[in-house]
Amino acid sequence: MVQTTGAGPLGTPPDGQRSAEVPVVSDGPQQRRRRRRRLILLAAGALLLVGTSLGLGLGLTAGGPAGSGTQLRSVTRVVPVRRGTMQQAISANGVIQPAQVADLNFTVSGRVTAVDAAVGQTVGAGAVLAAVSATALDVQEASAQASYDAAEAKLAADRNAGAPTSQVQADVAAIAAAAAQLTTAKKAVAGATLLSPIAGTVASVGLTVGEQVSGSSGSASSPSRGPSGGTLNGSGAQVVVESTDNFVIDTTVDDTQVGALAVGDHVLVVPTASAPPVPGTLTSVGQIAQPGTGIPSYPITITLTGTPSGIVAGMTAQLTIVVKQLKGVLEVPTPAISYKRGRPAVTVVEAGGARVVHPVTIGTTTGGETEITHGLSAGARVAVRVETVVGGSRGGRRSNPVVITPGALKARAFVTGSSGSGFVGYAPLQANGG
Repeated sequence: MVQTTGAGPLGTPPDGQRSAEVPVVSDGPQQRRRRRRRLILLAAGALLLVGTSLGLGLGLTAGGPAGSGTQLRSVTRVVPVRRGTMQQAISANGVIQPAQVADLNFTVSGRVTAVDAAVGQTVGAGAVLAAVSATALDVQEASAQASYDAAEAKLAADRNAGAPTSQVQADVAAIAAAAAQLTTAKKAVAGATLLSPIAGTVASVGLTVGEQVSGSSGSASSPSRGPSGGTLNGSGAQVVVESTDNFVIDTTVDDTQVGALAVGDHVLVVPTASAPPVPGTLTSVGQIAQPGTGIPSYPITITLTGTPSGIVAGMTAQLTIVVKQLKGVLEVPTPAISYKRGRPAVTVVEAGGARVVHPVTIGTTTGGETEITHGLSAGARVAVRVETVVGGSRGGRRSNPVVITPGALKARAFVTGSSGSGFVGYAPLQANGG
């Protein structure tokens, strides 16, 4: 190896030194081919490195999906401290059901002579739905009435004749037996006509004129609560009538939520269809967990208030059950809270622009807002760090979820606006993490 010092002319050794002689060997064809391959490989590697660096730089600059040209940037905004109403709530979902369902069957056997009900028909309480032949039943009723009349007449005659006490007692017993037979006969005649016990809509009809039906001693002639019965769900009812002016929702909550609920809690019911939101009331809270579920779940019932319009049985709905409501509390956006040595604090922006850290005492946190119980007054201005979308041509882009704790609700940050940038707001999440 030849080492040189100094800066003499090219090919000239420095003063006072001699250079070692290096023999010059001429390249052969094989060596020249190898050198060309090495040069080609080195050039390709350099191009690949430049392309990768350029692509990485562009990707970092875009900060979003290909072609979006968007970035999430943290900025600080100044918001006033205000008084408001804070609600702690539990979210759930369920299916809207009619509050009353009447599964109806004839209580006597006979041939169907009339079917007055049709699916979808609106009926009132006491409306005639269908009938079976009552000729034989009428005869039985007339016979029972005659027997009863005869028993009463005999009792009157025996008393007038001064019959002994034992005979009078026998006459009284005969009247009681005749009265029972007459009552049965009258019920049979009444059972030949199927009446609706509630006002509502006919959900199903399983009768045709001329068919022979058998009486059902277990006929569900009184309304119950639940989904529609009849031939639609296999209950076998000959006619089903559902109430259409009052509704309920049966659903469940888990073991971390049931303890916060109480009968009478207000509920906001938001149908997933086009129907408007309606108020409701929590009317039942089960205290025994349903079997067969991995996480203990407890049944609850919500009754919709009044007679809501646009509601149809079978609609799904999101439920917000208000378990706690605080009125007139000082509140700030939760991201305004920072922690200094484990203690909460906010940064107050004074009139001149100076920023001062104020220790505070916090209370309830829910829906992206935190209650301030000590350390601030209404009208103060606090600094809040938020995320905004910068650049891009499509608005309404969502950022990553921001979880707010503690509190019964979580919150999700979302970007609003259509200009490609917007302020991050907060919306309630469902209790099941939806």
